[in-house]
Amino acid sequence: MAEPIVVSDPDHVTPPEPGRTLVNGAKAIGELGILPGISLIADGDVKSGALHAIGGVVAAALIGPVGWILAGADSYSYSVTGKHIYQHFRSPIHFKK
Repeated sequence: MAEPIVVSDPDHVTPPEPGRTLVNGAKAIGELGILPGISLIADGDVKSGALHAIGGVVAAALIGPVGWILAGADSYSYSVTGKHIYQHFRSPIHFKK
């Protein structure tokens, strides 16, 4: 049987930089209250921000506020962590073949 390789240490958490909590809070408010993708645009990633904004507007038109919230949550996650929201739910343990 293959040995598991842990790709991240969940017990090792670095504290946020001073002021980072306020910036992240402002990003979250912008995502939900202004436009999904706004935090990515503020970070300088205009292409991803615009795609999230378009996706949020289309999703809101199709399925209502849930679509807006999901697009905003994904944009916020990508802005803050560099991962899309679904990537946080994958297992951090991978096996060698």
